[in-house]
Amino acid sequence: MKNEMKILYVYAHPEPKSFNAALKDTALDALKEKGHEVKLSDLYAMKFHPGLKASDFPERKKPDVFNPFFEAILASKSGTFAPDIKEEMEKVKWADLIIFQFPIYFTAMSAIMKGWIDRVLAPGFGFNPITNSAYDYRSLQRKVHNACHYHRISKGDVFRRRGARRPEQTSRIHNSLRL
Repeated sequence: MKNEMKILYVYAHPEPKSFNAALKDTALDALKEKGHEVKLSDLYAMKFHPGLKASDFPERKKPDVFNPFFEAILASKSGTFAPDIKEEMEKVKWADLIIFQFPIYFTAMSAIMKGWIDRVLAPGFGFNPITNSAYDYRSLQRKVHNACHYHRISKGDVFRRRGARRPEQTSRIHNSLRL
C-alpha cells in the first residue's frame, strides 16, 4: 500500500473504559487497517512520570543546582537522558506522524500530557532554544497533529456569568487527520 506511515499515538486518559479510550481504539484499528505502522504511548498505562526531575539527567553538569533547561540542552548533545525519556525520543525519531489524544481539563491538556511534551520534546531535542524552531526529525513541525479531543461543558449559565464562551463553543470533536 502506498503512503504507509509510521505513526506515534500519544494517549492520555486514566480510564480504560472511557469515551476517549473508545476513540483511541477505533483510531488505532483504522490506522492499522489502512496499512500504517503504529506505536502507542499510553501514558497512564506506562505510569509515565510527568514532572521534570534531576534524575532525568543522569550525567548532570551542575549537580549542586537543578536547571532543567540547561541540563536538557547538555543531555541532548550527549544523549544522556533517563531511559524512559530516551525510549520516547526514539519513538519520535521513528515516527512520520505524531498524534496526541487527550481530554481537555479546565481549558488545557492534562498534566501527564504536558509532562510528556516537556520531558520528551526537550530543549535541544524537540526544538532549538536559540532560534525557537523545531528540529528536523523529518520535520517535527509536520509530524505533530492533535487528532482527536472531546470536550463537553454543561452548565452554560456558569460560563455566561463569568464572561466565558457559550457552551456550544466549548463542545467539540475535532479530527484533523486525513489518512
